[in-house]
Amino acid sequence: MMKHQLKFRFLFTFLICCALQLALLSQVSANATIDDFVGTWGGVVGNESESGYMTLNLSRSGDLIVGSWVHDVKSRNISGTVANGVLTLKFPNPDPSNPDCANFDIDAEATLNKSLTIMILWAEGTFCGTGGGGYGVATGTLTKQPCTDVDGDGYYAEIGCGTAVDCDNTDAFVYPGAIEICDDGIDQNCDGHDETRIDAPTAPRGLAANAVSYRKILLRWTDKSSDEDGFKIERKKRGCASSYEYTQITTVQGDNKYEDVNFEPDTQYSYRVRAYNGLSNSEYSNCGTTVAGISGTPSAPVNLVATCVSSSKVDLTWDEWSTNMTEFKIYRNVNNSGSWTLLATTGPTTFNYSDTKASGNQSTTGYCYYVQACNDKGCSPPTYTVCMPFNPTSLTATAGSNGRVVINWTDNSSNERGFEIYRKTGNCSSFASWEKVKLAGIDRTTVSDKKGLISGTTYAYKIRAYCRSWGLPYVYGYSDWSNCVSITAP
Repeated sequence: MMKHQLKFRFLFTFLICCALQLALLSQVSANATIDDFVGTWGGVVGNESESGYMTLNLSRSGDLIVGSWVHDVKSRNISGTVANGVLTLKFPNPDPSNPDCANFDIDAEATLNKSLTIMILWAEGTFCGTGGGGYGVATGTLTKQPCTDVDGDGYYAEIGCGTAVDCDNTDAFVYPGAIEICDDGIDQNCDGHDETRIDAPTAPRGLAANAVSYRKILLRWTDKSSDEDGFKIERKKRGCASSYEYTQITTVQGDNKYEDVNFEPDTQYSYRVRAYNGLSNSEYSNCGTTVAGISGTPSAPVNLVATCVSSSKVDLTWDEWSTNMTEFKIYRNVNNSGSWTLLATTGPTTFNYSDTKASGNQSTTGYCYYVQACNDKGCSPPTYTVCMPFNPTSLTATAGSNGRVVINWTDNSSNERGFEIYRKTGNCSSFASWEKVKLAGIDRTTVSDKKGLISGTTYAYKIRAYCRSWGLPYVYGYSDWSNCVSITAP
């Protein structure tokens, strides 16, 4: 008898709920969209045996409704879709590890009244809890909660009010995107935690800016810190001392160079860079300045290499990216006199030139060069300047410890970036091929060589100084060779 009474009670409840649902549906708007359901809703939900206050916090994620519901202090995430003015929600399993909840399944449907401020909720399904599970039906009427901005900071405390949610509606200095004050125990920007102060990174150095055309400027700098998150690049018009204000144009992570392609032709630009980590910024680098090319002109030649081949001759070679040049112009400066002279002009398919009047280039007279590509619109920006280093002299080779050969020389240059050490099998007059075996840094005058040496075998050595521009694209200059020496490997 009891069993039949329970069935009757459940069926009676179910019919009442359905009747209530049908009565309410006649008052709803069938035109409700997904955005109409976004917001915070609150109201009593239940059946004839129990009820409680429920809060739904709903927001939009693409074509889905996502959010949470709070009922009897319990909170669960929910998600759903909207079709034909009806929101269908799926409630996740509250306790997957509980055997009573293995078949947990609750689906809910919600509709809005015509004013879109009242939500009619109807849910059914299996549920679980302490002592076992069961099946139930619940309905309720939820009212859309008002948008409140108690502290007047322009951000609302509720979801669906057109702003990011204010995490403290009583403090006008706390809102999404606010400036964070480190280590004060307050989450000013509502990102879920208070920021911890990080020591500012070391400032970058050696910034070089070089226009290679009217559409591209190359930047390069030295990274002097090991803890930066990236670099902030700022730019302004005119020279470094101009009254124009710098504006940040980009950030760079994991690199110490940048290509700027968004600027006006035939205009001078100045740049500066600083490292950052977290909310901390380093001091600024030096200023680097350059002038963008004239619109329609070729890009600057690349891979310029100047090589001393005798006491009076320097060979120049280069490449070109553009196809609209009609000639190349080679300029020369002697002993940093301050005046540049046009040395030669070559045709559009000639990518080399020999300066046969560079007397004294090995030891007494300094020669510098740059090249431009030109057409009827004008000439490209110049390449970086390459200045010839003087020859190293007095090369010697002696037997060192542990099978090493020790090489010494005299450094006669003030502008070299380093030295290239070449070696071959046999004495200096042998026909074996030379091979570059080592590099030595700036101002070095000695190195030791061991790799690949065979004891008792004769080897010959020669070296030359080289220079390279700091900025991009690189240009190189090579001195003539030192004297040659030979030695039998110990």
